Amino acid sequence: MQVYINKKSFRKKRHGLTQFPYEINDHDHTLKDLLLDVVEREVKQYNDKGSDPFILLSEEEIEEMTDQGKVVFDNLTEHHADLLKAQETVLENYQDGMIKVLLNDREIQDPDEEIEIKEGDVLTFIRLTFLAGRMW
Repeated sequence: MQVYINKKSFRKKRHGLTQFPYEINDHDHTLKDLLLDVVEREVKQYNDKGSDPFILLSEEEIEEMTDQGKVVFDNLTEHHADLLKAQETVLENYQDGMIKVLLNDREIQDPDEEIEIKEGDVLTFIRLTFLAGRMW
């Protein structure tokens, strides 16, 4: 099923959100299932991209990194993300209140809440960060 995920875009002058099409499993019934599925897909994509030592940055990637102030060639070295660790981290961060998830502008608060995602819905993942100081 195709949905849209809002991502922060650095290409625009105002750094707004841009919707990107994204395929999810039809069997995701809870927020927890959705988070685990998205992390699994992103880890697989990251690991697949990092396996080719001859991947060069596209013009868009270079421009985006230049806008951020730093061009990095990390994908030229071998990096592999650990799927189980990534899934554990996303669930822990969600429980700690560091991640918010919106489905069509409605916040989903309970990870075990049954959610109904339809074709064309918009998902927004927000990672909260501390601006200063420490957490403890």
